[in-house]
Amino acid sequence: MTITEKQLAARDQGIGSSEVAAILGRDQYRTAWDIWAVKTGRAEPQAENNAMRIGTRLERALLDMAEDELGQKIVAPTSTFVRGILRANVDGMLDRFQRGATIVEAKTTSASEGWGTPGTAEVPERVFLQAQHQMLCADSPRVYVARLLASFGFQFALYQVDRDEDVCAEIDARCSEWWEAHVIGDTAPAAAPSMETLARIRREAKKVDVDANLINRERIARTTLDRAEAEYDAAKAALLAAMGDGDMATDGTWTVRYTQASRTSADMAEILKRWPEAKDLTKTSTFRRFDVRKIGGTK
Repeated sequence: MTITEKQLAARDQGIGSSEVAAILGRDQYRTAWDIWAVKTGRAEPQAENNAMRIGTRLERALLDMAEDELGQKIVAPTSTFVRGILRANVDGMLDRFQRGATIVEAKTTSASEGWGTPGTAEVPERVFLQAQHQMLCADSPRVYVARLLASFGFQFALYQVDRDEDVCAEIDARCSEWWEAHVIGDTAPAAAPSMETLARIRREAKKVDVDANLINRERIARTTLDRAEAEYDAAKAALLAAMGDGDMATDGTWTVRYTQASRTSADMAEILKRWPEAKDLTKTSTFRRFDVRKIGGTK
């Protein structure tokens, strides 16, 4: 669903359905530290990416397909469901939008892992926990998950996740404890942060002192990585040498191909040379570069 500015503000004051798996340590993409950094204002919220935009545009189509399969009308949401510090924005509800109604959630994904037999509750764990969180907030008995798998074609499937009171109770208790300890208490969770969130941390132009062991750990890891990359290059070179002038090889189990590939990209230097006015169409992006050097020396 497209979330309004008011709904975004409300979600920032509590824990949203898509955040509960990370807080419980069951999300492969985000950790509790990532959620904490955003909730406490230390990191910028994740900007909408292309995959998110596509998912939002396809949402209505998925709900329409779910309507056809369920034989019931799916009503668009008009508000956020709130339970304590929990916040749930649902994609739709069957017949009516009110507490106690059945929820319908639309998901577009390219990953088939975790998705089982249609009609069952065999969905990825983070989707299962999201559904339980939504039912807890909306006092709902069931969530239908309308999934579009966009991988080697398109596959639509409808899943049924029923309310699990034990899971709902655990979500309620653990999220409340987490919020009190880490957001109200302003204490970082023990979970390791992701690099994606660390890139969005609001930073100041200042130098800080850190434990030497942290830098030593990074240096050891960098050396190990350099050696692994060198070993990989040597192994690849040996394999290519053994292939002689062939562009494909096999050992009966694996196949190796070394073929020509091409990629077309715009030659900006030539474009600006021919059409100087095109400089107005260029875009500058910013990013942070991680660099470790010995004081007074090199890397």
